[in-house]
Amino acid sequence: MRAFMISGAAVGLLLALVTPAAAQDASLVARAVDSDGGAVVGAPVVLIHVGSGERRTGITGNDGTLQFTGLTPGEYRLEIAAQGFDLHAQTMTIAAGDRTVEARLQVATVREEITVLGTAVAPTIGRVEAPLRDQPLTVNTLNREYLETHAINDVVTALQHVPNVNAYTNYGVYQYFTFRGFRENVQMVDGIRNEGNRVTTQLANVERVEVLKGPASVLYGTGALGGTVNIVLKKPTPDPAYDASLALGRWDTYRGTFGAGGRLSDTLFYRFDTAGESATNYRQDPSRRLNVTPSLTWRASNSAQLELRYFVDRNRVSGDSGIPLVPLDGGFMPSAERGIIGDPLTRAISGDDSASIPNVSPSSRYNTPQD
Repeated sequence: MRAFMISGAAVGLLLALVTPAAAQDASLVARAVDSDGGAVVGAPVVLIHVGSGERRTGITGNDGTLQFTGLTPGEYRLEIAAQGFDLHAQTMTIAAGDRTVEARLQVATVREEITVLGTAVAPTIGRVEAPLRDQPLTVNTLNREYLETHAINDVVTALQHVPNVNAYTNYGVYQYFTFRGFRENVQMVDGIRNEGNRVTTQLANVERVEVLKGPASVLYGTGALGGTVNIVLKKPTPDPAYDASLALGRWDTYRGTFGAGGRLSDTLFYRFDTAGESATNYRQDPSRRLNVTPSLTWRASNSAQLELRYFVDRNRVSGDSGIPLVPLDGGFMPSAERGIIGDPLTRAISGDDSASIPNVSPSSRYNTPQD
């Protein structure tokens, strides 16, 4: 009897010790729902004990709920971050026992952020030392990246990418531009006027093409009523730079370019660019173009430098005056072989087998009234 009483007392003491400890446990059921009350499935949930920093994590089930058990009563922070919803965060005090919390998630606001990184280059044209966006002028700039992306190799083709500009070649050799209806314009190379007939040249040594349109073009003197074009050449730089390209095209077109630059000493820098092209066309008129541009820059001080540049541009092309329209009076018919530039006009044949066209000179231009 005494042994039974001792055993009963021991069991009672054990229950007295265990029951208060079990009463200290807490649990939390977190339910994630959308604005309409629907369950949000697969939402990551984080429960953080504010005092100790202990973290418990999980993912909501098919009913949008997640249960945490064995929690120590105290202050907690609940975070739910579901895809397509804003982050839901709330702080709560969890006491001993069970607790259920419903977290209503808000649909995330659709935002699109585009960050453009680059260096603003102030154009040398316009005589205003400010970024282009701050200038009260109409200036279009085609930089080196744009020229390479669109495979542009001459000024006429480049200006065909500029609005309100009509660029074309005359006789297949000389380049002409019309700005906003005016043919009077000026072309410059690094700010120096390029006078006379402007032969189409290559752009392998060009850093960018600047176009100034409107009345501000008169800053560059007579003939600049419609617009001004400034060709900015590549400059020597202290950092090493190398580039090369090879292009093949129709009409037996072969083109190659090479460029190099860098430092010769602490104060002397160099740049060398060359380009060559060989091509023909549907008139079987072969052309050869060679461009060589060596340059040196001597930096005497932070505020003074001397730049030397030698420019060689050799173009061997035939001026195309067009095919004359020969009247059929007397039976004259142009020969099919006349499609080749350089063939004499005497290739035209007549009905009586003669091989000449009276009063027609092979050197005549047939697209102008005076000829």
